[in-house]
Amino acid sequence: MELGKDTPIAWEKFKEVFNGTYFPNIVRDRKAREFFDLVQGTMTVEEVAKFVELSHFAPYLILDEPKKVSKFWKGLNDRICPHIIAFGVGTFTETIKWAMSLEEYFKCNLGSKNDEKKQELSGFQHVED
Repeated sequence: MELGKDTPIAWEKFKEVFNGTYFPNIVRDRKAREFFDLVQGTMTVEEVAKFVELSHFAPYLILDEPKKVSKFWKGLNDRICPHIIAFGVGTFTETIKWAMSLEEYFKCNLGSKNDEKKQELSGFQHVED
């Protein structure tokens, strides 16, 4: 409005005004800390939107693709992270795909192993053909 009705505004100026109005420094700093401390915990890998959303508040932590990948896998749980490192995955998209596959694998296999243990404890055994 200060430039006139039909005057275009540069993107950087727009972001500066928008952030100053709707995202004061204290909010941006809090979100950056949240991103810095972000770990998978009980979230699924599919909930990666949280990572992407918060990454906008701390772009200096993920300046390039390798740093973004590294920040992401460091936050994964201890069951998935070592496998991602071992695969040597290079891109963020690949990392997410592998992490989701591993999560699904562990979810399915952990469930079947727990079922087998319960059956053994109750006197039943799993017999394979």
